[in-house]
Amino acid sequence: MYLNLVMAVIWLCVGVVLLGARAAGKPFTGVFPDSDILFGVVALVFAAYKFARWWSARVRQKAREAAAQPPKKRPVGRPAEYHPEFDFTRNDSPPTA
Repeated sequence: MYLNLVMAVIWLCVGVVLLGARAAGKPFTGVFPDSDILFGVVALVFAAYKFARWWSARVRQKAREAAAQPPKKRPVGRPAEYHPEFDFTRNDSPPTA
């Protein structure tokens, strides 16, 4: 889950560096001249996509945790069959002499 967040931050940094260098007047020159704007925008689109995937995974995980049902509790009432030898709530102890 955190991989999408890390990759989004990396793509965001790449996009900001490419577009920031172009805005500062020092564009990167590479194989494709005047394509740093295109690569910067594509990097920002990748960053937005990765942020959306991270956010949706986070929401999906919270929904799973909320939907998890707690374990069933044992019934508190008396059992269907009554066994007086297992009834420890009565005080039928023999009298002490």
